[in-house]
Amino acid sequence: MTQSIQQAKRLVEHEIALLISETLGKIKKIGLGAGIIGGAVLLLFLVVATVLTSIVLALSLLMPGWLAALIVAVPLAVVVVLLGVRGYKGIKSALPLVPELALSSARADVTAVRGKLKR
Repeated sequence: MTQSIQQAKRLVEHEIALLISETLGKIKKIGLGAGIIGGAVLLLFLVVATVLTSIVLALSLLMPGWLAALIVAVPLAVVVVLLGVRGYKGIKSALPLVPELALSSARADVTAVRGKLKR
């Protein structure tokens, strides 16, 4: 009987280690996706603050200022959207934070232990 208890203890410890490992992997994916989104926001700010101003000023020599600003802003908006979508997909791939592998393994272990105890 003590051998069964020791086996059950090792099994629980293994399941907990698997649960921690799987959850940490998902959290890392969320962090990476959030970092990409943060980078996109920072890049947007820097681009708007520097390049946009200089290009708009240069184009305003050839056309009205409002048209120059519009011509420059549209491609920048496309880049921002693409970066945002990439970051969103990174976060979505890690969700939900339920450790499916660990749970299914634990369920199988419980079923196996119950089967042995019924004998």
